[in-house]
Amino acid sequence: MIRTLFRSSSSRLFLAALFLISLPVSSLAQAKPGSFEAGGTIAFSTLSSDFGTASHLAYGGTAAYNIDEKWAAGAEFTYTSLGSFNEAGVSVTGHLTNFAVNTRYSFPDHVFKGYVPYVMVGVGQADETITATDSGYSATGKGSVGYFTFGGGANLYTSSNWVFRPEVRYEDHGGLNDLQIAVSAIYEFGGKSSPKNKK
Repeated sequence: MIRTLFRSSSSRLFLAALFLISLPVSSLAQAKPGSFEAGGTIAFSTLSSDFGTASHLAYGGTAAYNIDEKWAAGAEFTYTSLGSFNEAGVSVTGHLTNFAVNTRYSFPDHVFKGYVPYVMVGVGQADETITATDSGYSATGKGSVGYFTFGGGANLYTSSNWVFRPEVRYEDHGGLNDLQIAVSAIYEFGGKSSPKNKK
């Protein structure tokens, strides 16, 4: 496995947690049936295998269709830089891209201080690219693997359209495990409020 530059993100996650706690909470604490949502995600990813463990920051985007207040179906994309190192004059860099589809089930009847908990499952494909450069010459190796993911988190509705979503998930890449702590900022548009979701 490629050796990586470790990026400490505990302070960033702590600040993100404080930010989420301080956000004002909307009384419209559930998804609107028939609405679409799209947003960006930043995640602290810990990859582990028989070769060791390394941590990275991952960035991406997500989109979903809210079938009703509980069920949603979506897709997501993430990019993870695996860092770089130099050995015997050879520079090695790498990155990982993931594309997945997933299903999310929320619990709008179990709201806690404005947070609506949920669980999710999904499947996807991970593509790894590693490039080695020596004296102006370079060679690139690529590999792809399907994976299964599951996790859970909470939706924090700060308005009728904006949702902040902390999440913890696990991805099984077949010999490579990925544990992620993520935060997403989501904008929801369209759909209709259900009777119990109106002021």
